[in-house]
Amino acid sequence: EEVLERWREPDRGIWESRGPPRAYVHSKLMAWVALERSARLARRFGLTAPVAGWESAADEVREEILDQGYDAEHRTFVQAFGRKFMDASALRIPLVGFLPFRDDRVVATVDAVDRELADGPFLYRYRAPDGLAGREGTFIPCAFWMVECLARLGEKDEALKRFEAVLRAASPLGLFSEEFDPRARRLLGNYPQGLSHIALLRAALALGLAEVPPTL
Repeated sequence: EEVLERWREPDRGIWESRGPPRAYVHSKLMAWVALERSARLARRFGLTAPVAGWESAADEVREEILDQGYDAEHRTFVQAFGRKFMDASALRIPLVGFLPFRDDRVVATVDAVDRELADGPFLYRYRAPDGLAGREGTFIPCAFWMVECLARLGEKDEALKRFEAVLRAASPLGLFSEEFDPRARRLLGNYPQGLSHIALLRAALALGLAEVPPTL
């Protein structure tokens, strides 16, 4: 019900940008997830809930993302409505089931994220101005999101190569922080970072389902 009431509001997105509030595509995507999953769970378990209203709102959010969060000229999803920067959080679009992995818009977005944000097997979250000075490291969960997408797209060899390369960035304890500096080869930020390890496990599962045995 909170999502139903507030999903149209601008915010600062998953990365907590210091800039003005915007209509971030990832935020709208998560609103769709909340509504769609709630409706599906209520129907599956016969719960008393305003399911029709949730489904209608989910459809409305979906149409808004497809209409305003997609750049038809470049055939990619963007960071925010009216803002054509690429953002690694767009990799979540197929991962949460919003569109199939082999949808042309998804394939083009995965390619664009890789082209514009990759540094070897690692990914920066974005390159858009965010109100903060200086450089940041690559974001480890994003690298594993890319591995999962590539594995699900059938790019099994490339996915495995990247997976093993990112694993080599782990600490001596086999743990990850949230960021990694590819130049200095050091972990940055919160350590250990739960999101990094969740993304690692999902990437490993995707590789396993693709029947690619990891060598590390």
